[in-house]
Amino acid sequence: MNKNKICMIFDMDGTLWDATRGVSEAYNEYLYREKGWKDYLTHQDIISITGLEIEEIADRLFPQLDAQERLDITRRCMAYENEYLSRHGGKRSVFYRCPMAVPCIRRSRKRWHSWRRNIR
Repeated sequence: MNKNKICMIFDMDGTLWDATRGVSEAYNEYLYREKGWKDYLTHQDIISITGLEIEEIADRLFPQLDAQERLDITRRCMAYENEYLSRHGGKRSVFYRCPMAVPCIRRSRKRWHSWRRNIR
């Protein structure tokens, strides 16, 4: 095993950036466009479903709909969320306030790119 190779894995959901506001904006934008529901969800609603399975998310966010419609609209919201976040991104988390965090990530990224080029 080569000990010079470094692999870093980050939990991107809140560790380096917080997507919950963007997710709530995406859901609300989609729900308004498709259903006419203006400001249907709050930021806190999204925080409360983070980490849940899709069925539970659907049940909590859309209890007024039948089971299949809840799942369908949740899947469509999630698909739109990905598109929305690719355009708007998220908010940097408190992790970035740590004085050594960003320089450490930059150094590691340079080593990662160098390592990745060597394995191709």
